[in-house]
Amino acid sequence: PVPATVGIIVTCLGALALREHYKTELYTFFAVVGSFTGPYFLQALAARPLDLVIYFAAWDLLFCGYAIRSGWRSVYLLSAYLAFIGFDATWRMAEHADWMWAAGFQAFQFVLFSTATIVFSVKHRAPLKEHESVLHLPPLLFFYAVEYGLLDRYIPTIAPWLALASVVVLAAGYLIARSRLEGE
Repeated sequence: PVPATVGIIVTCLGALALREHYKTELYTFFAVVGSFTGPYFLQALAARPLDLVIYFAAWDLLFCGYAIRSGWRSVYLLSAYLAFIGFDATWRMAEHADWMWAAGFQAFQFVLFSTATIVFSVKHRAPLKEHESVLHLPPLLFFYAVEYGLLDRYIPTIAPWLALASVVVLAAGYLIARSRLEGE
């Protein structure tokens, strides 16, 4: 898996370099899709929970930062879709038993992509338009379904409180962005 992982990294970074040179979003699309689908095809990469978490976290951080720098909201949005779904699918395929890794990492991704949305909006003075908000809904709903399912299965007494906490985090992010964008 090491040479294959290095190959994925080199190919995806090369696609981002081509995007910078040709200014075409298609290369970014290939980089995002290739990076997040890699573990699904390389089962050995998903063998240890920590390796899987590090792999996905590195791409999450890279594409959120790249989206903010490049001014293309679609980069972090596509990353969010593929990160939530790809991590969950790979995790289930590998049949990991430690649910806390999955719940913790999905919560990390929720906070990261929420933060990327806020930072992007504030930095580029670009509040979410209605159609953009609708596009942010599926990964958010996927997160809630997966996260609440895990929490309800293993710690049912506090699962509703943790679900409420994620709503509070989301509302706080909205209020922060709104105040920075002067009410927009």
